[in-house]
Amino acid sequence: MNSPILGLDIGLHRTGVALSESGLIAEPLTTIEWQLPHSHTLISSLLELIRRYTINTVVIGLPLSENNGTTNQAQKTAHLIQQLEAAIRKAGLHVEIITLNEFHSTQDAAVYFPDVDKDAAAAAVILQNYLESV
Repeated sequence: MNSPILGLDIGLHRTGVALSESGLIAEPLTTIEWQLPHSHTLISSLLELIRRYTINTVVIGLPLSENNGTTNQAQKTAHLIQQLEAAIRKAGLHVEIITLNEFHSTQDAAVYFPDVDKDAAAAAVILQNYLESV
C-alpha cells in the first residue's frame, strides 16, 4: 500500500487539510487556524500531521491565475512552502512537496462537499485533482 498523501489549501488565516489514505480518494481532514506572522503555528501543526499519518507526499495548492500566472497570494504561499520545506528538513523527515494550480478549487469544493468546512473541502479538491493526474 502507498503512503497516505496530505493535501493543503494554504490561506493566510486558515489552512484546509485533506488526506488520501488509499491514493485514490481525497477526503477533507481538518482546518488549521493561524495568522501571520505566526506561521510557526501552521508549520508545527503540519509537522504533527505528517508524523501522525506517516506522510511522504504533500500536495499544496498554489493560487495561480487561470493561465498559471503568479499572483500575490501565490508568492505568499510559496514563501510558506519554503518555511515548511525547511522545517521538514530540520525534523529529519523525507517528504516530497508537490504544488498544483488551485484555480477554482474553492468553487468546486462548494459543489462536491457542500456540508464540509470550505477550506478542508478545497484541500480535498486540490488533492483529488492531483490523484487523478498521476
